[in-house]
Amino acid sequence: MCGITGHFSKNKAINKNECLLMSDAIKHRGPESFGNYFEENIYLGHRRLSLIDLSETGHQPMWDAERNVVIVFNGEIYNYQEIKNELSEFIFNSNSDTEVIIYAYKKWGIEKAIQKFNGMFAFCIYDKEKRQAFFVRDRVGIKPFVYYADNENFIFASELKSLLKNATITKLINKKSVAEYFIYRYVPSPNTIFENINKLSAGYLLKLDLDTFTLEEKQYWKLNKDRYLHLSEKEIIKKADELIHKAIEYRLVADTEVGTFLSGGVDSSLISAIAKQKKKGIKAFSIDIQPQKYSEIEFAKNIAIEKRISLITQQVNEKEFRAKFDDIIKCYDEPFADSSFVPTFILTKLLADSGLKCALSGDGGDEVFFGYNWYANFSKLQQIKKVYELFPDKLGQKILSLMGNRSLNYIMLNSMQMYRKVQFDRFSVSEINELFGYNFTFTEELLLKKVMGKDELKLSDLSFIDFNTFLLDDILYKVDIASMANSIELRVPLLDHNLVEFMFSVSFKYLYKNRNLKYILKKISENYIPNKNIYRKKKGFSAPVMEWIDKDFKSELISGNLVKNNIIGQVKMQNFLKKETNQGKIWQMYIFEKWFSNYFLYE
Repeated sequence: MCGITGHFSKNKAINKNECLLMSDAIKHRGPESFGNYFEENIYLGHRRLSLIDLSETGHQPMWDAERNVVIVFNGEIYNYQEIKNELSEFIFNSNSDTEVIIYAYKKWGIEKAIQKFNGMFAFCIYDKEKRQAFFVRDRVGIKPFVYYADNENFIFASELKSLLKNATITKLINKKSVAEYFIYRYVPSPNTIFENINKLSAGYLLKLDLDTFTLEEKQYWKLNKDRYLHLSEKEIIKKADELIHKAIEYRLVADTEVGTFLSGGVDSSLISAIAKQKKKGIKAFSIDIQPQKYSEIEFAKNIAIEKRISLITQQVNEKEFRAKFDDIIKCYDEPFADSSFVPTFILTKLLADSGLKCALSGDGGDEVFFGYNWYANFSKLQQIKKVYELFPDKLGQKILSLMGNRSLNYIMLNSMQMYRKVQFDRFSVSEINELFGYNFTFTEELLLKKVMGKDELKLSDLSFIDFNTFLLDDILYKVDIASMANSIELRVPLLDHNLVEFMFSVSFKYLYKNRNLKYILKKISENYIPNKNIYRKKKGFSAPVMEWIDKDFKSELISGNLVKNNIIGQVKMQNFLKKETNQGKIWQMYIFEKWFSNYFLYE
């Protein structure tokens, strides 16, 4: 796990001092060593956090033997030893997965090579002989890659803070991204919060021809949403179990100690239990969020005792939040309002303070195995809607009145609108236009329609949408920034692409059987962890942030930098805070104020 950065210029000489500042901006991603390669108009930089081949032979930028091909690479290729066996014609100088990428590229070309990789990765390969550069992001989007491109420059990095050190880039807010942030809580790919800076989409590669300075984008992997495998429940459970075992086995390979994150939920408990089978002395890490109603620590302790896993814990409370909040939010280069970024950061810091630099986490389980509570809520509302459509007269109204006003409001929506509401009921486009003086006309469901290619949703579509949106730009972004800020590599077994492809190919009826969320994963888990940990009410990984923030936060917003800089008028801000009852919306505004101040005033 590392940080990468680089600059390709068509004609102008590279500013070396600027490039070194770009590298320094992401030194937290790789504090152990750094490397730079310069030509007159090309720069490649690397920050190293070593987990495989800790020796100097794993240093980057790394070259092939002929010094024709050079790479900077962030991530892990878990099956690199198997691929290496297919590359016997090459002489290797290291035991690193980085060198395997180089020779896989030389033997098969970029697209065929990528298809062989099982891992998480973002990398740049520069082929001096062919005068080409390739930029690649892994299938799921676990590792980040952001870039700026114009007719004269291609500049890339692992994080936005690195790009912004380059004077070629003018720091301008993307107004559409602001609107999308307030709709979704995050900025969806491929946009970033800044004009002219993009995220490389998951499963995509870019090819830069250095003679013509033209850029070509290509999708090399796409998740199939057609559930075409006709297997029995027993066959699905057996195969998924095997794939989970293999995924965990791959991700335990390291030349340093690997731990697990153990929240007490099904995903992390299953991973920890299987990891314990494979590595007897493995340690688990958990946080105890206070007050008690937010805590899952007892469930984590149950698993630790049952499986004889050493559990290291830390309490997270208002005092801890206040002490760390300002520093944590500075790590995030875009406004980001998923409140779980705070406990996630504290958890990864606990791992770092314990002397580890790698852990397995359960992220992706809800998308791959259909586990979010909002899936069940959507299903219930769809059933209510069907009843209402059968009895649209007074009887239907009577049924709805017994179910509450929320149900009445929701069933009047189409399926796209309904899903957005049950997932996160945040700002509408009209509210955003009113606050910021924008005049956007797109609908709040534009992102969902783009992913699905249609206007209506079925229950079975929901996890596919979340996999391509919420997982990518909320969960994985949150985890990458929080972990790398503490120089920690997080590995996510449940997002192994073989497991993902399999679970999105099986019949949906087994994913939500008997209205039981995460049915298949729970059946697998019965063989490893106690039922009391499996069949219990699901809790989200969140904290009571609105109770913890400065009690004068409304005054801070009314007299804050958004108002001072005429981003939002003071009267509009006052009216918003006076009328708004949705605490999630208020939290989003508070985060936006903090982000704007950090990136435009306090740098």
